[in-house]
Amino acid sequence: MPIKRLNLDEEKAISDRIKAAALDLDVHDIDCSITEPWLYAVGFRWSQRDRQPSRHWTLWLGRAFEPPAGDVEDIGLEVAATYNDEDKWFCWFRSDFSGLYSRFLHVHHLRTRRELCMMVEGLIGGPWVYENAFYGQLFTHDGAERRRAEDQRLDRQLMMQSHPHHAVEEDDTRAGARADTLQQQAEYRTGATDL
Repeated sequence: MPIKRLNLDEEKAISDRIKAAALDLDVHDIDCSITEPWLYAVGFRWSQRDRQPSRHWTLWLGRAFEPPAGDVEDIGLEVAATYNDEDKWFCWFRSDFSGLYSRFLHVHHLRTRRELCMMVEGLIGGPWVYENAFYGQLFTHDGAERRRAEDQRLDRQLMMQSHPHHAVEEDDTRAGARADTLQQQAEYRTGATDL
């Protein structure tokens, strides 16, 4: 079965559906089956590499230890739905200190949120506080508080409220423009020069 690669619009539509479904969840109801919206709501981040038929959801645990255990990506958990049973999920220990295909260690097949919670809590040696996960990384309570304080800085708030890019950066390649390119494009649009 060939793997269909998604374009950016399809990936954004899937992400938007998962985010919308996550808003209606009770994340603390852990006796249910694992679902993608729940994984998103509790802090997992999804990715899909070449030759992976489904999304893989990763939660990095390197900053959830006190004191921190090396780099953030030294240890994590990755889960993915199985092919033949939608209520069954593969679970791997993951580390990014070596090559792409040598960093997974299959642990167990999971069915419920409780099993995944017990796995995370067993690894970090304490309770898993969902609110302390940001962008696929789980932090200690103090680390999460520092992260929240950083988000309250004026420069971050202005950045989050503003448009994500300049109008002249909107192009089909979705590449970021360099400063000289921005200047040239602005001059071209005003008629001051030819490109």
